[in-house]
Amino acid sequence: KETLHELTEAQRAALTVIFLFRSRLPVHTVGGNRISLVCDKFGVRLGDLNEALAQLDRSFILQKPDGSARIWTFAHPTIADALAEILKDRPDLLELYVEGARVEVLLAEATCEGAADIQDAIVIPASSNELLVARIVEISDDAALNKILFAFLATRSSDAVLRKVVAADSEIVRRKSEWYWRAQADGRIMLFARLHQMRLLPEDLREDVSNELEHALLYRQDST
Repeated sequence: KETLHELTEAQRAALTVIFLFRSRLPVHTVGGNRISLVCDKFGVRLGDLNEALAQLDRSFILQKPDGSARIWTFAHPTIADALAEILKDRPDLLELYVEGARVEVLLAEATCEGAADIQDAIVIPASSNELLVARIVEISDDAALNKILFAFLATRSSDAVLRKVVAADSEIVRRKSEWYWRAQADGRIMLFARLHQMRLLPEDLREDVSNELEHALLYRQDST
């Protein structure tokens, strides 16, 4: 972080563009909404940003082949992590953090405006709800990721975000996640309870989780 703070605004903007492209910025990209947004946020011109890419080549960033094309990527993953730390600490750049941060980090560190207060969590303002929902629905269907996702939706999302996620992808709540041995701390079960309160839980899932809880009580003595 200290090293990145020593760079120019144009150089930090260049790194942020690569961050938004998830470390896969096509070398010959010359514009677009993401790049325009970064230029606006950092107060730099497109020409300054392209010049900064050349300045940072083979130190902070490098080019590598990607199929038939070439992309800019970070020289080391810790650069992206340090940049994420900087972006999330600046309210004016928070939406860039939401769009570019690794999704498992985003779900572990953030909470929504209007959700329960969580100490040291990054509060995503309601103005970024659409961006957050877009990141959530693109999460790959993986049991480990789903465990993190369900915990976020159960405890860290606002009602508005949860409704938007379900509306955008109603099948997302049917995913399988890694099992947790205590029902009280199982993100999937907590999410189902919340959806039931909001009248958003499909009847077949309500029956499934009811049977799961009955089994946990009778056969694992889990009364929580």
